[in-house]
Amino acid sequence: ETKEFMVVTPDSAGNIWTIDRDYDALEAILNELSEHYTFDHSRVYVTGFSNGAVFTAQQATTHPALFAAASPWNGPFIDRFVYEPGFPESGYKTPFYVCAGDSDDKAPATGPEREAEIDLLLKANDCARENGEHIAKGRFDTTVYRNREGVPMVAYTVMKNMPHGSIVEQSRAAWDFMKQFRRPEGEREVQYEGNAV
Repeated sequence: ETKEFMVVTPDSAGNIWTIDRDYDALEAILNELSEHYTFDHSRVYVTGFSNGAVFTAQQATTHPALFAAASPWNGPFIDRFVYEPGFPESGYKTPFYVCAGDSDDKAPATGPEREAEIDLLLKANDCARENGEHIAKGRFDTTVYRNREGVPMVAYTVMKNMPHGSIVEQSRAAWDFMKQFRRPEGEREVQYEGNAV
């Protein structure tokens, strides 16, 4: 649709990603892709749905140098270590566009786990809850959190009337958010190429 990116959709053994078995899988895939394709390594983004969202969160916080931004969708809380617990102290800034459905019985959009998830992402990206901007548009109920420089580093979207599923508009919204960022090689900070207000 936009012709702005290449999509790589790996699958895991048994259609289930596990951090123990697949810890370096995405790094290996990126290394293999580098042998066959030319792409901008500063603009690699990771996203996934359900178990893929869990793996997205794990990879983005255990291998943050690989990604400019991440977007986990409808990730269930299979355990309390979905995100790398030490990620906020790592010094890596990683923008996140998180999606959840308001009627998802497998990955509830609200509750203490979601609050802990948001708190971890805000802390890692030097954002504060009081800097959150609520935007309601159609089925999207989004809060965007900015850092001290006004850069939108974390967005949390609750999709209205959404069970454990997704719609195409989520892909567009996630891409519009993530494409604003790049991570120069070896940098802990990302560069923002959007229009901070």
